[in-house]
Amino acid sequence: MLLVATKAYAAALLSRQAGRTAKDKLVTLGLSDSERILVRAGRGGNALVLEPTPQGYALVGRAHPVGSKGGDGRQHRWLIQELAARLPGASIETLVGEKSVDLLVLFDPARHGRLLFHMEEKSIEAGALVAIEVETSSPSKTAPNNVTKNSAVGIARTIVAVLPKNLDATIAALTSRVRSDLRRRYTVAAVFELLVGLQR
Repeated sequence: MLLVATKAYAAALLSRQAGRTAKDKLVTLGLSDSERILVRAGRGGNALVLEPTPQGYALVGRAHPVGSKGGDGRQHRWLIQELAARLPGASIETLVGEKSVDLLVLFDPARHGRLLFHMEEKSIEAGALVAIEVETSSPSKTAPNNVTKNSAVGIARTIVAVLPKNLDATIAALTSRVRSDLRRRYTVAAVFELLVGLQR
C-alpha cells in the first residue's frame, strides 16, 4: 500500500518534522521506500508517497497486498490503488481470457453510476465488464493495443485513464489507430478528474 506521507504522519499523530525523521529512519532500516509522484492536477500537485518494503510488511506480520503487475512504477500503482478504493467490487490486475487489465468491474448502475459521467454518457448494460487501464508512461503506444485487446476478450467498455499532459495525444492515437467500429467501446479520461468524480 502506498500512503501520502503527510496523511501518514497525521494518522500517526506526528508533526511533519517528526514524521520526516521517522520516515528517514524507516528508509535507513530498509523497512520503507519513498518517492515523489503526482496526486492531483495543477500546480503543487505532487506529494511524497511511502511504501513498506517486503521487510517492512514481514516485520509487522502482514502479507504484501495484491497489487498491479510487477515492474510498474509507484505513480501507476498509487493511481490504481486510489481508483480501486472508490469502485466497489473492483478487481486489480485481473485476467479476462488471456488479457490482463489494471482494474475490472462488473458494471452495476447502483454502485458504479458515477462512471457513466466519464464514459461520455455512452450506454452500458448492467452486468457488462468495464475495464480501467491506467496509462502513465507511453499511453499513445499502449492505449490502442489495450483497447483493441480488451474488446476482443469481451470487455464492453475500456476507460483509458491518463495524466493530464497526455490527454490530447492519447485521444489522437486512439482515433488514428483503433478501428472505427470500436470507438464506442472506449473513453479517455484525465485520471485526476476520474478520481475526483468517483469520490463525490
